[in-house]
Amino acid sequence: MSKSKFQEILQVDINNVFFNVEEFAEVVLVNGQEMEVVFDTDVINQSDTSRQLAAFDVAFYTKTDNFEHIPQSEMLMKLNDETFRIKSVNENMGMVTIGLSRLDS
Repeated sequence: MSKSKFQEILQVDINNVFFNVEEFAEVVLVNGQEMEVVFDTDVINQSDTSRQLAAFDVAFYTKTDNFEHIPQSEMLMKLNDETFRIKSVNENMGMVTIGLSRLDS
């Protein structure tokens, strides 16, 4: 199987399974735009005692296509009704991973 064929198959899985709201995703407002996201609870702050170990207050995956321009670190991002500072942005294979910190952190 060629690399491009594999990437096509992977992209179909990403769209139809990973970002399927009946599977893993949920629809939220990101900067006022509805989009399917998958939250990553493994890298978020669970409590004040674990704050030193966790990287972000909120981390999520979404499709790269959801953005006209990929957000950059240190920009502000509104997630539903709360504003955060972007601490990490990684783009890979049609997905973007965004790590956010609360403004009061």
